[in-house]
Amino acid sequence: MSFFSRTPAVAKPAKISMATLASRTFVQRFHIPKTDRGTVHTFGNTHRVETPLDTDPARVHQGLDFAERAVKSGANEGTRFYAAVTDAITYFINNGDPRYPWVPIVVTDGMDNRSKVADFDLDWADKQQLVPNARFAGRYIARGLAALGAIGIVCRPVVVGVGSDKQIDVNAIHTLGQTGGFPTFHIGSFDKLADLLTDEVTKIVVTKKIIGHRVGGYDLLTTHNTAHLQRFPVEYAIIVDRSGSMNNAE
Repeated sequence: MSFFSRTPAVAKPAKISMATLASRTFVQRFHIPKTDRGTVHTFGNTHRVETPLDTDPARVHQGLDFAERAVKSGANEGTRFYAAVTDAITYFINNGDPRYPWVPIVVTDGMDNRSKVADFDLDWADKQQLVPNARFAGRYIARGLAALGAIGIVCRPVVVGVGSDKQIDVNAIHTLGQTGGFPTFHIGSFDKLADLLTDEVTKIVVTKKIIGHRVGGYDLLTTHNTAHLQRFPVEYAIIVDRSGSMNNAE
């Protein structure tokens, strides 16, 4: 008689666990204590602030703990995706420091099925109607960003859809960003999220200043200029999908 041993299958972590792990890596790499301020939000059927803006990265990590628990509680909520962008911008308008860039980071694993037109246009008669499409949402987000820009406030949303083409409406995400005037991304797995966020947020808050060198006693600029990196403080929000599918394995 032959006996065959089977290696036990290793349970894959839930998507929310991978999303919060990637977010923690981003915070560890990026957040300068007492300089930057971060906040954590979640969205499902509603938008919720898990922890308010804080200079202490430990508070941001605590908010990520709350986000993970919310998904694993089994509430099985929907995906209020497009409105999550406007909710985050509204939060910054009420709480953000206008001297520094505002960066709402929205991460989802699915398609919008909860945003209402009332989240964007209060003039619509039927405020409970679902948002028609990503172009509709992007158009209204663009108006809000333009209004902020007109008074000197920099607000740069970053939207990331994670998953296969069957899970994510890639065209919708692209249209949302193209119409709204902000970057959107589609990646296949959460293990790419930390690097993406680090790269994109760094582009927003780091600038290169070209400094000329003085030669001898003459006030001349040589051709050997040096690029000095300047890092501005930033107000950022990590806004994580709280829908039921985030409790599934990737």
